[in-house]
Amino acid sequence: MLKDGSVVNSGIVVNAAGPHSSAMHKLAFDGSAVGDDSNIHSQPLRVEVAYIRGPPEARKDETMPVMLDMDIGCYYSQKGGQMLIGNLEPECDELHFLDAPEEMNEALTDEWTNRVYRAALRIPSLQLPNSASGLSALYDATPDFTPIYDRTSLGGFYSMRGTSGNQFKNAAVVGRICAHLVESCENGHDHDSTPLELPLHHAGGNLCLETFSRMRKPASTSGSVLG
Repeated sequence: MLKDGSVVNSGIVVNAAGPHSSAMHKLAFDGSAVGDDSNIHSQPLRVEVAYIRGPPEARKDETMPVMLDMDIGCYYSQKGGQMLIGNLEPECDELHFLDAPEEMNEALTDEWTNRVYRAALRIPSLQLPNSASGLSALYDATPDFTPIYDRTSLGGFYSMRGTSGNQFKNAAVVGRICAHLVESCENGHDHDSTPLELPLHHAGGNLCLETFSRMRKPASTSGSVLG
């Protein structure tokens, strides 16, 4: 039901609501006679990215691709003289999961300072500003930072959620995963007992979609935006 009271009926619904996907998932099962058999869920995760002036010796994009520094728990890149510094969720940092996206505080915090100082450990020539510039936003993250691409126990309802901050690079493949899941399951394939595989036309081989099952146990990953 929409805000104006109108109703849109569909036999197939794909939950791709990003940070709102957890709320959408609960809404779909609320009042349903079908129980949710998911073992893993996604939740909004608040993150901050710092913006500062890049090191003076850098030649804009020529000398600084995206760099991942697991030792200091940061990634950084430079665009047009501006450096972006984000977090790789090291164990020493608290993860700020929210119950609802509306709870997010958009103000930058001490996390901004931590990002900038950590980057300065690697690049001593960074000129640290006196005032914070950057953004706070939300990931849609699972405990293992691996997405949920799966059907649900509610007929016709599919999940494309828990994409954290890394799956934008995989958008084209995710679209194929979604299409393959919906087409196969709606035509009678039992994905739970016989997991589907997606042929990788360019790379070769197949991608087993059991990796993204709603019924999986948390996978052994980096526990960060890297997945």
